[in-house]
Amino acid sequence: MQVNIFNPSQCTGVNRRKIRALVRKVIATEKRSLSVLNIIVADNAYLRKLNKIYFGKNRATNVISFNMGTVSEIYVSCTKVKKEDDLFYFVIHG
Repeated sequence: MQVNIFNPSQCTGVNRRKIRALVRKVIATEKRSLSVLNIIVADNAYLRKLNKIYFGKNRATNVISFNMGTVSEIYVSCTKVKKEDDLFYFVIHG
């Protein structure tokens, strides 16, 4: 499984190594498989835009995920992250 982590908003505290390890552990524990998982850590404005476009809700949210067949994506709002564990929780929730 390929896990790509993008941080277009330059959010601080994004530990790519820990996130990848956590995702791989959860996927294995749940006996699931993914080809490619893209994790995008962005700000509230970015998630608000996605939420409006895809779900018709004009508000920010903490996480949005999409399953597009062989590629899945999880968008996490770093604005809503208060500590590192919050980021991990949002990724797993997604």
